[in-house]
Amino acid sequence: MELDLYISFTRYLTTFVFSFFVYQFFASLTNYYQIRDRNILWPAAMCLSTACYCFVFAFNTHFINQKLSDFILIIFWICAYSSFYCYLRTVEVYFGHKVRGLSFAKLYCLSFVSILLVCSFSTTLFDYNFLFDNHHYIKDNLFAKTMHFNVSPNLLGKLLGGLGAIVVFY
Repeated sequence: MELDLYISFTRYLTTFVFSFFVYQFFASLTNYYQIRDRNILWPAAMCLSTACYCFVFAFNTHFINQKLSDFILIIFWICAYSSFYCYLRTVEVYFGHKVRGLSFAKLYCLSFVSILLVCSFSTTLFDYNFLFDNHHYIKDNLFAKTMHFNVSPNLLGKLLGGLGAIVVFY
């Protein structure tokens, strides 16, 4: 599959999924205004964060600019783990009480999103990304920038990503 075809396909598919979750978000808000139960806001937040996840996925890292690509990847992870946290809270709403087995997963999601927010600020403000090996961005010509264009997480990035995969499978 050619890259242009892949980009078009993923944008079409994620736009469709994005519209579904936006619709579900507004349906959840309508239910909230009819029932007035705060617990209904967790499914609405889940739909909104998943819609943001789909939006970022539709316009993902097809960029040559390393800083922008890393920043979008961080936003992608923030949306994904925010959505997963809201999903866990939605499961608790469904059961009607807190589920003790989900406490570690919820704590991990909150801490991972906090780390990613700090990383996004450091990437934006200081051109320093502490989750990837090449954390200082090259400010040379375009050829030098493309030669250093890679996504290779360092030990912290691998540790957080591996633990995140275990938490999701849990």
